[in-house]
Amino acid sequence: MGETTGLDPVGGVYTESFADISLINTAVSTIVDAGSTLDIDKNGTVSFADITAMRNNVSFQLTNITIPPASGSGGSEGEGEEGEGEGGGL
Repeated sequence: MGETTGLDPVGGVYTESFADISLINTAVSTIVDAGSTLDIDKNGTVSFADITAMRNNVSFQLTNITIPPASGSGGSEGEGEEGEGEGGGL
């Protein structure tokens, strides 16, 4: 869940409010990218499910998080390589 109004945090935390729900409501049926604060479930479309998710968390307090950029490697290290060549040549 997230704070969508863009207000600065008070004491280092954001508090979800009905103002957040109003912004989501005005964007229902909009297709958005992953960076949108209005698409709570991150499925690419703002919907009534996003309003429900936010409504269930009104008055919750949140802190900022930092999401690291994608590494561009296409998967975890060594994916598909582990174990190859082991135990062969019997």
